[in-house]
Amino acid sequence: MSEPSTADQPTRADFWLRLGYGAALFGLIFAVVVSWNCLQRLAVDREEVVNATQVLDRANVWWAVLGTIVALVTGVVFLVLATRRLRHLRRDTTKLETELREARESLDTRVRGRMLELQTAKEAAEAAVRAKSDFLAVMSHEIRTPMNSVIGFADLLSDTPLNPEQYEYIRAISSNTEQLLGLVNDILDFSKLEAGQLAVEPAPVDVRTCVEEVIKTLQPRQGGRPIELLCDLGPGIPAAVLTDGGLLRQILINLIGNALKFTEKGDILVSARVAEPPAPGSRKLVLEFRVADTGIGIPPDKINRLFKPFSQVDSSATRRRNGTGLGLAISKRLVEAMGGKLGVASNPGEGSTFYFTLPVQLGEDFGGNTTWRLPDYLVKGRRLLLVDENPKRRRILQEFANQFGLACDLEVSNFHAVERLEAGEHFDLVLIDGGMPAAELERIRRAAKSRPSPPAILLCDRDSPGLTPDRGWLAGLVRKPIRMAQFYDTLLDTLKDRAPTRATQPSAPPAPFPMARFNPLRILIVEDNCGNRQITDLLLRKLGYEPTAVEHGAASLALLATQDFDLILLDVQMPGIDGLETVRRIRDLEKERGRINHARGAAYISALTANAMEGDREVCLLAGMDDYLAKPVHGSDLRALIERVWVRKAPLYGTQPQSSAEAG
Repeated sequence: MSEPSTADQPTRADFWLRLGYGAALFGLIFAVVVSWNCLQRLAVDREEVVNATQVLDRANVWWAVLGTIVALVTGVVFLVLATRRLRHLRRDTTKLETELREARESLDTRVRGRMLELQTAKEAAEAAVRAKSDFLAVMSHEIRTPMNSVIGFADLLSDTPLNPEQYEYIRAISSNTEQLLGLVNDILDFSKLEAGQLAVEPAPVDVRTCVEEVIKTLQPRQGGRPIELLCDLGPGIPAAVLTDGGLLRQILINLIGNALKFTEKGDILVSARVAEPPAPGSRKLVLEFRVADTGIGIPPDKINRLFKPFSQVDSSATRRRNGTGLGLAISKRLVEAMGGKLGVASNPGEGSTFYFTLPVQLGEDFGGNTTWRLPDYLVKGRRLLLVDENPKRRRILQEFANQFGLACDLEVSNFHAVERLEAGEHFDLVLIDGGMPAAELERIRRAAKSRPSPPAILLCDRDSPGLTPDRGWLAGLVRKPIRMAQFYDTLLDTLKDRAPTRATQPSAPPAPFPMARFNPLRILIVEDNCGNRQITDLLLRKLGYEPTAVEHGAASLALLATQDFDLILLDVQMPGIDGLETVRRIRDLEKERGRINHARGAAYISALTANAMEGDREVCLLAGMDDYLAKPVHGSDLRALIERVWVRKAPLYGTQPQSSAEAG
């Protein structure tokens, strides 16, 4: 039988106590009433009591008195019993309260111990996360530092005269270093996502430029395979949208890189469209991007493995395609972090299509060419013959020509195009795929030399040898992958005077020192690694600058005491005085000299570091730096940095800033 609960025991005590009090009170009242009646009866004159009935009545009165006494005694007994029971219950209640208090104290002690264990475990987990982040940061720095030299020297070497064998060696070096860099970036990005350190930073982005630049960057990954990268962005894409351009670029790199990995021949088409146009009075819209390949496809039963970290469709030990299995998992999380969705449609043997949506906002136009229409006096009444066997590329080029305002005739067969030209059909311009057989190309050359013919623009691969535009038949080259701006510039210059532009003439030497001539700057390099110091120096000298280089922070401070510089490229991790302490001392020195901003002579300081973890940029900026470049650094990164510096420094020289494109 279970013990009564502490909540029931006070209730029972109250019951017995009330019962005892009630019985005693009833006995007392009954005794008073009966006694009163008895006294009334005894007051009757004794002489009048003569018969037996009166005697009997008196006897009943005495029995009533006796009953009253019994009732009173019974009430007293009940009261005593209830009082004793109440004392027992109070004692039991006190005991239970003591036990409850002890149990509560024990529970509090156990909870405090458990909370202490959880706090210790939390601190240990946080320490493990910090250790992992520190390890990744160190490994990133140690890997990126030599990679910066390898990639930089390979780029410089590729600009020198090379024979075909040497060119293949350089391309192999560049391809493998880029692959290693991609692996490092994937691991770092996944670590950021796991730690919840990803930050989405919307900024104005030119979607067309972003997609075309990604395709151009990934072109070398073809590895000699017959694969063509195509870009199809319709006229409905806004010139500028507000989104995180860096994350968008990374998503595209991962998806296109995955398509290149599993495609042996054919093409990879990157397209974008407006999935949801903005509502009236709103600037919000949804863009949809697609990356479609003609690769091996994905079996339906293995699609669910695509977006799992470190998982691949072909996970066997004999798989031919390398990779960490992180690219798609990272892409999915990035898309979701930006508010979109990522999906895939695939058929084995027919290829795959990865698609994702991104909610964006309309941004301000960049002031560039948003209409992409050639001047009327160049296109009015002129005909373009477009010869291409690839239906996707033919459709894209036709859309480009239509946007440019140029009438376009299509021809699928190179042979039929040659027949039309030989028959004397009039065209003002011919666009031909350079991938045609050499015999047909030579036939077109001979036909063009034997009679007046329209100028030709040749679509060719980036590494096609022996092709140089001239003022005769071959008026221009459009290098694959085809970019709208390049195609536009080539058509513009060809229609104007049949002369190629510098942008379409890769074999022509660049203008001597264009950037330094238009944007003069005094530059200081502070870098402890000899290889990185040398490659940064060479890249700047290619732009026409004569930088000064020192190997540690103390040397830079000693130099700044006697010389002034406009731009300081400062490594962060250096022996002795590191980059953060160096920039603080530089800023203190400038304040003493009254150089409180760039217009008054303060140096523009940019971090030049192999650190690429989340928060590294913010740490550098808080220390007093103006910019941040992560290694490996390319020439294009330095050019963009110099343009940003010149915007701040131009008032000191009394000139207007000049972009690298305008500088030549």
